[in-house]
Amino acid sequence: MAPREVKVDERLPLGSFYLGRKRSSFVVWSPWSDAVDLRIRAPRTRTVRLQREANGYHHGVVDGVEPGALYVYRLDGLIERPDPSSQCQPRGPRGPSRLTDPRFPWRDRQWRGLPLSEYIIHESSDRTVAFDVLIPELGPIRDLGATALCVRLDAARPSGLPCCVPASRGGHAGLKRLTDACHRRGLAVLLGTSLFEPGIEGDPFACYGPYFTDPDRHINIDGARSDGVRRYFLEGALRWFREFHIDTLDVGHIDHLVDRSPTPLLEELTRMTRDESTRIGRPLHLVAQSRRNDPRLIRRREDGGIGLDALWNPDFHDALQGVLTQGLMTPPPEFGNVGHFKKALLEGFVCSGDFSPSRQRRHGRSSRDLPGERFLVSFPLPSGRVQRTGLALEEQKLAVATLLLSPFVPLLCFEGPRAACPGGAGQGIGPFHSELTRLRKELRSAGLLDKQCMGILGYEEETFLLARYWKEDDDLIVLFNAGRERTVVAVPIPAGPWLLRFNSADTRWNGPGSRLPDMMHGRDADIPLEFTARSCAVYTRHKAM
Repeated sequence: MAPREVKVDERLPLGSFYLGRKRSSFVVWSPWSDAVDLRIRAPRTRTVRLQREANGYHHGVVDGVEPGALYVYRLDGLIERPDPSSQCQPRGPRGPSRLTDPRFPWRDRQWRGLPLSEYIIHESSDRTVAFDVLIPELGPIRDLGATALCVRLDAARPSGLPCCVPASRGGHAGLKRLTDACHRRGLAVLLGTSLFEPGIEGDPFACYGPYFTDPDRHINIDGARSDGVRRYFLEGALRWFREFHIDTLDVGHIDHLVDRSPTPLLEELTRMTRDESTRIGRPLHLVAQSRRNDPRLIRRREDGGIGLDALWNPDFHDALQGVLTQGLMTPPPEFGNVGHFKKALLEGFVCSGDFSPSRQRRHGRSSRDLPGERFLVSFPLPSGRVQRTGLALEEQKLAVATLLLSPFVPLLCFEGPRAACPGGAGQGIGPFHSELTRLRKELRSAGLLDKQCMGILGYEEETFLLARYWKEDDDLIVLFNAGRERTVVAVPIPAGPWLLRFNSADTRWNGPGSRLPDMMHGRDADIPLEFTARSCAVYTRHKAM
């Protein structure tokens, strides 16, 4: 006689959940199993048959099981596997799962969150450092002007389980301590995951149900019995917001997703994120990584898009690297000249529908009409290239200035013995970074650094760019010399007085010095200016008092 099927209580989350008073619930989706046994491995051995629910769910509320207990699921009395929704795998990916404690003494009730446009993100280059080690560095990071901390789990994700927090970094309790500390210091938290990259060799998913399609092994999010798969990913993403108080979730790479459903999974996830944001009364953001250059991913749902808040834009990194390494490296054919970098700053995507030589086909679509805060940009500075150029500090300063003076959401990642604190990454870079972030905030508050109100001139021979931003009575010019030599460029300066606000070559930033004037008067004509190698200068239109 087949087991009676009943509807699972969807208020209970997938996986294990401690209910208090030594009682815990266990819910697993295993439509291929007639019977699922909960096998408690520690602190004492115990076996409990879960009740079969409707649509392939198995569920049980078990007394005498508290946080710290180790368990596996036995499927049809034959094989044992960890929980697909496990949050902790202390003995590795093939070992038992650990029941975690959702309770935490949060002290971030005053935190109101930030719009993505106000993010200035810092990330440690060591993505395996323990969460508690980062907490003492939050003060210096905040002093440098950062408004958000990026914490990535994908680099230390040995389990193949997308909802798992690495025990080696402090587990779920350590991540909560770090998030709580960030919020109390006024920092948002961006969590990087690999949500849609589950599985390891011998992974548990294939044993439980149709998580993947055959034979291509795409995630089954639009095929038969895909509702259970979709619930797994939707609930896993929301758990980061609800239980861990994360502000922005990076779901990782999405280009491999094949979804022909009328309501794509990503669109459903963006809607649920908006609903959760409304429920808790603070901004929550959903971002992803993609090389498709498809603006529909970050177009609002009401405008016919998927509704992601932002995408990481690798075209910006590749275009900046292309101009910085001219003559030193051979960049991809889509990048490497000033025109490509100009397009990256002006539009976002460089590949926007034209023929792509490396792909041998047309690629991408224009993103010119989308606001700058829909793009996240970064440029880590590998030490190997620094040594080859011989311009370590100046190149690093130019990269930082390019990020912070762009219309996009910048992420700064520093390498060095004190990677958690940019002030230790090089003499002078800490105060330099602090002054630039202060200037960025000032310009943004005046409505400048807006992608919709900017124009750019590129000078290919000199490897030079002039970017102009305007907003009502405010006007801004940013001058980038990416060349390796001192050069004189005749640049068109609009009429009126212009005040030098920032110069990366200034000796106060350990630069070589500069001959740029502190004040210049434009006459709607070209003015020859001398720029030091790898430098950036900022002028604003001077207003008479």
